Amino acid sequence: MFKLSDIHVEKESPELLHIQLSRELRRLIRAMNPEEYGVLPSERTLCTALDLHRKTVHKAYEDLLESGIVSRKPDKSLILNTSARKRLEGALPAIGIVIPCRFSQYIATRLNALQYLKGIFDRAAERNYAVFLQELPPPETPEEERDEFIANRFSGLTGILLLGDRGFVKDPVLSGLFHYSGIPQIAIAGEVRLPHIGSVLCRFDSAAEEMAGFFRGNGVKTIGIVDFTEGHFGKLEFDYAARYRVETMKKHFRKNGFELPEKWSFTEDFTEKTFPHALPDAFWCCNDACALHLLEVLRKRGDEHKVLVGGFDGIVQDPLLCSICQPYEEIGAAAVDLLLEHFEHGITGKNRIRYVDAGFSPITRQKKGQT
Repeated sequence: MFKLSDIHVEKESPELLHIQLSRELRRLIRAMNPEEYGVLPSERTLCTALDLHRKTVHKAYEDLLESGIVSRKPDKSLILNTSARKRLEGALPAIGIVIPCRFSQYIATRLNALQYLKGIFDRAAERNYAVFLQELPPPETPEEERDEFIANRFSGLTGILLLGDRGFVKDPVLSGLFHYSGIPQIAIAGEVRLPHIGSVLCRFDSAAEEMAGFFRGNGVKTIGIVDFTEGHFGKLEFDYAARYRVETMKKHFRKNGFELPEKWSFTEDFTEKTFPHALPDAFWCCNDACALHLLEVLRKRGDEHKVLVGGFDGIVQDPLLCSICQPYEEIGAAAVDLLLEHFEHGITGKNRIRYVDAGFSPITRQKKGQT
């Protein structure tokens, strides 16, 4: 039987204690060999060892009973069923990927999608795990059908990778999945602010400093900001990291002494006719797609060599575009690693989030008139 000292419950966490305890018991049972199976510690023993209320332990044990992991003996003690490990691991070691829309639409509208998936599939294969893509049913799905769908599709998996939300202000199906704490869940490119869901995020402070140094080396003093993401995120449960990208970049630019005049800050689309004639020394755009649009406008005006243009993502290639590059394949691989770490060792405040560092891709050309 497992050691009681191996059970980790964080009383400071906002997550309910009986849910934490149930998840920890499942993790430890998964790690056991069937020949080690026996009677679980009594509720009183667990209460004393973990300094928990009797009701907390009782609820956690009831969850194991309802899941068929344990059975109650005539003397009311609980014993692990011979099928416990199979019930916890499923018939096949597998990772589920929840995508926000149809696969064809997902890869067509997101330039980084295939890179994320490549990193996920390759790392899962290295670790001998299968991968399944899953689209969720409509938000209006009745509660009973929703709960049945989640239980049937996900309960036997090793864990779930979340690749974003579906853009609905209210999405009971996705919310129901978020609150399903039976198996590990990892969000990519954002956070679901629940203590049992981990995240893999891109950290770009170093890359931002490299971009600032590149601008400074090219004589830049004023920078315009192009941000077409304003108002796109709303009040959604999936908190995209891109929501904070612009303010973080502005912080680094100001730290490096650049001026960010309001007259060159744009949050709406523009054409070569509506674009102001005077230009700053450089523009930074919230993503590469936005930067390419800006470059197209500058080319139509004949101004593409008069100003430096920086983007964010590192997805597209253009000789006049420098960019902060997110390592999408590395992020996908890190998500698999973090999910399996949570599956094998549990989730804590220290290992809930993993960061992967971005890089910077400069350009070699100079602005017109420079030598």
